Amino acid sequence: MKKHKIISSLIVSASLVFVTLLMLTSPSADLDDFKDYRFRKPVPRNIPAGKIKVTYLGVATLLIDDGETQLLTDGFVTRPSFTEVAFSEIGCDTLLVKKMIDRLKMHRLKAVFAAHSHYDHAMDAPYFAFYTKAILYGSSSTLNIGKGAKLTDAFLREYKPGKAFTIGKFTITVLHSKHTRPVGWPAKDNTGEEISKPFSQPAKLEKYTEGGAYDFLIRHGEHSLLIKASTNFLPQAFDSIKADVLFLGVALLSKQDRIFQNEFYQQTAGKLKPKLIIPIHWDNFFKPLNSQLVPYGNFVDDVRSNFDFLIRKTTSDSIQFGIMQGFESLILF
Repeated sequence: MKKHKIISSLIVSASLVFVTLLMLTSPSADLDDFKDYRFRKPVPRNIPAGKIKVTYLGVATLLIDDGETQLLTDGFVTRPSFTEVAFSEIGCDTLLVKKMIDRLKMHRLKAVFAAHSHYDHAMDAPYFAFYTKAILYGSSSTLNIGKGAKLTDAFLREYKPGKAFTIGKFTITVLHSKHTRPVGWPAKDNTGEEISKPFSQPAKLEKYTEGGAYDFLIRHGEHSLLIKASTNFLPQAFDSIKADVLFLGVALLSKQDRIFQNEFYQQTAGKLKPKLIIPIHWDNFFKPLNSQLVPYGNFVDDVRSNFDFLIRKTTSDSIQFGIMQGFESLILF
């Protein structure tokens, strides 16, 4: 058993080195080529009554604010380097989390939602909850990361998919989802594996198993948005749902075959019929968070291809397509 664990660890480490080195190659898209799809409207300092502001922090991290209540998805800001991920234990940079809370004035934060329990979604989430006294919502796996971060039961809520609940003027429904399909490199796929007990950070990468994937439908008044962090779908999941805005994960979409790509679009945008689609999870998260996020490297993903595909589809369907950069804010509706 010990020999098996050593071999497994070596395989994971070798896979990480392979993948992360590839991610350091030249970016697979130049965002200047998509300047026509950037948002240029200035955002007022104070949110107008009844309006929703969203701020993008890379990967699938979004801060949603109606001027009274703030919600956060994932809250991944530590973004350890490829050498740290490949060769050491990784954990939350709590000082950076505190700085982000101050910088973004997250003093009205009431809830943090983790899309799944991989480190790029759930590693920092408990600490945003801890320092703001917000509630961490997640799967049992995410909550075990929270317990390892010393969150008490009073600040932990396990997901009840399909059941709507309110926070301030927001109504949230957590929906079962499906993690992005694995691709060609020999990395270990831990989709569905749960974190069965609390663990303290820092921890090895493989400890942050997926633990189930989720989407978030968030309503506010007559409007709604849906956040889909993973590039996959459950058939018919959105048959009875509509959303004005779709934040759509596109990681590794270019690595899937065209049949999957078309079905993915149909099962998401085709069902939800949004007025606006904003891609997420396209940036190289081994690089620090800043206002100029860098797309994945050429050999890992083709972000240009992903954006071009969505532009063709959304243009045909008369849906607006827009790209947000790091720390960029937008008044949705």
